[in-house]
Amino acid sequence: MRRVQLCLIALLLIAANAVGQNVPAPWPNPDEVIRQSLSHWRRNLDAAKNYTFQQRQVEEELEKDGDVKKTEIKTYDISIIYGEPYEKLIAKDDKPLSEKDQQKEEEKLNKFFEKQQKKSDNDREKERAKERDKFQREIADELPRMLTWRLVDEEEVNGHRAWVLTATPRADYHPNSMAGKLLSKMTGKVWITEADYQWVKVEATLADDFAVGWFLFKLHRGMHLDFEQTRVNDEVWLPKRTLLNGSGRIAVKSGRFRSETTFSNYRKFTTEVKVTGVAEQQPEPAAKP
Repeated sequence: MRRVQLCLIALLLIAANAVGQNVPAPWPNPDEVIRQSLSHWRRNLDAAKNYTFQQRQVEEELEKDGDVKKTEIKTYDISIIYGEPYEKLIAKDDKPLSEKDQQKEEEKLNKFFEKQQKKSDNDREKERAKERDKFQREIADELPRMLTWRLVDEEEVNGHRAWVLTATPRADYHPNSMAGKLLSKMTGKVWITEADYQWVKVEATLADDFAVGWFLFKLHRGMHLDFEQTRVNDEVWLPKRTLLNGSGRIAVKSGRFRSETTFSNYRKFTTEVKVTGVAEQQPEPAAKP
């Protein structure tokens, strides 16, 4: 009998130890997750300037019933010129540009290059510092405070384990920046990777109308936003897809719309190899693309 009791006790201890090992770790504080993720976001923005890529935008004007009234597709090649990204239009409606339009794009590119060439390294660093300060002031400082964050679940997204956080506007918070005023009206979900605190996915809806000026710009309540990122070269997270679907007014033009942008062909930019479209050329340092 004693042997039976000892065996039962041993089995119970083993079972208890196994259960203890399978107990999931407690969820972190959602505000801390957001703060950590924003520091990584800032580094991603800086690292993004080391990559060239292609950007395809599909703009659709919609009828009241949701049917497509008009579609416009533009594809851009994003290159790096003196550390600054430049969008060069390379196709319309998935067709190469006409010779005339190609010439116009080359002229715009040359003007941008000449403008950047005239700047000193000190001026460029001041501009980058200004951008970093603006991000810190308008996003990193305000975002954790303007919304109420709750960690509600864990899911796997594109092979990455992620925390699922919900965000709702705080009625008592009054943002100071334009970006803050828009974000403070958004409600939705954010998927943040557990391994490295990256925003892998966002689904958000505008909870109230957002306007700039009397007639300049207005987005209507209910506008939906989807945003996805992907890991590139196992070193940085960069945009994969954005989608805006809703209604609003830009200047005198108003109505329903759907805008989808996809990002592809990310390639590391170096001073030795300048990537333009799908071709590579060997320029002199800071040479014209």
